[in-house]
Amino acid sequence: MDPELALASARWLLRPTTEHTRTMLRLFVAPGTAPPDTEVQWMTLMATSCRTTLAPPPLPAEILARRAEQPCVVGVGEHDRFLPPARLGPALRRTMNIDLRVMPGVGHLTTPKHLGKVVALVAEVADPTSSSPTPE
Repeated sequence: MDPELALASARWLLRPTTEHTRTMLRLFVAPGTAPPDTEVQWMTLMATSCRTTLAPPPLPAEILARRAEQPCVVGVGEHDRFLPPARLGPALRRTMNIDLRVMPGVGHLTTPKHLGKVVALVAEVADPTSSSPTPE
């Protein structure tokens, strides 16, 4: 995690105000995109009501190997600062032998305007006969 994201996350965890949440979530969406107010409200509520365990550890290799035998698609936003495509792609290829789908114009947090891109990824697994690529 880069220092700016780490600092914003720490502020949000230590003092979960709406403004701290909004500042943090601005780093989770694509540049020039505002985080939706509903997500800001939700994340503020979560931080004031719950204690996070932070990011979970990676899954064990045997679970990933079993999962790789099932239809699977993994997508990430091109502007994801939490799971950057340059780091996630090679790890996914190495552990599950599949290629990462990078969604243009998306950050770690998708917004309602990206719904079509997310639906297209799900459709690839739900209907494996469809060969439609993820819309840009």
